[in-house]
Amino acid sequence: MNINVNKILTALLAVSVLLFLSAGVSDAKAKKGKSAPPPAAETQGEGDEGKNKGAAGPKCKCGEPIVEGYKFCPSCGAMTGPDYKCSSCGKMIFSSAKFCGFCGAEVDLQEKFEAETFYTPEEMYKKGASYKNTRNFRKAFKWFKKAGDSGNPDAQLALGICFMKGEGIKKNSEEGAKWLRKAAEHGNPKAQFLLAECCLKGDGVDKCPDEAVGWYLKSAEQGNKDAQFKLALCHINGEGTEANPEEAKKWLRKAAAQGDAYAKQLLDDMK
Repeated sequence: MNINVNKILTALLAVSVLLFLSAGVSDAKAKKGKSAPPPAAETQGEGDEGKNKGAAGPKCKCGEPIVEGYKFCPSCGAMTGPDYKCSSCGKMIFSSAKFCGFCGAEVDLQEKFEAETFYTPEEMYKKGASYKNTRNFRKAFKWFKKAGDSGNPDAQLALGICFMKGEGIKKNSEEGAKWLRKAAEHGNPKAQFLLAECCLKGDGVDKCPDEAVGWYLKSAEQGNKDAQFKLALCHINGEGTEANPEEAKKWLRKAAAQGDAYAKQLLDDMK
């Protein structure tokens, strides 16, 4: 079989020319359109900032640059920062850190993200209360702290109790009294009663029976039977106020009407 070498060479040359022209057209189109996104930078986890070694600066895991100061990637919506404060000691922590470098508390970025994005202070308090019901005091404290910092009186009361009892956090009577005072000033009757107890005993605050009587009275006026009974005792013993048996009987009757057995017995003894 005769092979025409000249024809084969001519065909190969034509194919090479066509490939060269095709590549040129593709390059021209690429220059006119958008450039391909840069490869995704490796990150330490969901929501962390991946640092590109080049001059482009930090990039999201989707490959797009991160705008400084933004919490979310403008391209894919992933959380990118910023740095947060430790819920235990208040020091700044990096968004990629798992433990606070100052106090060692575990950092839960997902809870921080959820708290800032989805939950109202009331919902954060309820989430903390649900954890407390299952005796998960550490998580309960975290959610109470988020809600308390946002001004929720119920959470502030719960924080005061956590610090007083050492539930989910190291026991700290001074810090507990501080949070009880915040809740009491917001009108929470239970917080007012517990703060009165602190003032009467000097627990976490300077001992001040006069102030204790004032907080007992505020709580008693809102119907707290424990405060009504303690206020009656103050009037009987002349502690923080002048002795006044008639005033004591008035508050004992109110407490007894709510089922306080001790108030009823003391009232009978005073007849």
